[in-house]
Amino acid sequence: MSLEPAAPQDEPADAAPVTPASTEALAPAPTSTEALAPAPARGRRGNALVLAVSLIAVMAGGALFLSGWTLGRQTALTPGTPAGEAEAFQPFWDTYRAITDRYAGGDVDRRALIEGAIDGMIGALDDPYSQYLTSDEFKQTLRDISGEFEGIGATIGTVDAAGATSSCSTLGADCRLAIVAPIPDSPADKAGLEPGDVIAMIDGEPLDGLTVDAARDRI
Repeated sequence: MSLEPAAPQDEPADAAPVTPASTEALAPAPTSTEALAPAPARGRRGNALVLAVSLIAVMAGGALFLSGWTLGRQTALTPGTPAGEAEAFQPFWDTYRAITDRYAGGDVDRRALIEGAIDGMIGALDDPYSQYLTSDEFKQTLRDISGEFEGIGATIGTVDAAGATSSCSTLGADCRLAIVAPIPDSPADKAGLEPGDVIAMIDGEPLDGLTVDAARDRI
């Protein structure tokens, strides 16, 4: 028996040689710059916007508080002054504050100051028939007219030395008490008193130095 070496078998025609994987297949996929870049800082912009709005709100609130405080302080210093007449009233309030806060003579009666200012306003009318009465004087007047009338029954006023109507308040040589008009059928009317008659004395006593109210009370 003779043996022949086996003939090499032909490789299949469709078999492809084994080659290492291509570089493109093994290489990691490139990452885009957009994917690697950090996300925009939107949170910082939002925080800055909130901070700016908060700051504006604080500033607006502070301005509103300051204006309200200023208005409140001005109102406290000039109570009751009409808004449209603030400039006209300013000298009055300046004088009032100067007296009440810096008067060298010591504390003053504020009620007396106010009543004096009112009396001065009435006196500025230069009207002998207009007179300011304090609350006590007004109450006394109501008591007088609610009961029986006393006195001579005449309206009285003041005149100067020449006999002209005056708004003086203290009787003297240039401020005299005079009859304005007697009330019909009153003692003054029956006694023949006429408008313009000057009352020089009461019960034999001169009136110089008395106020008009004090002289009227004596009559």
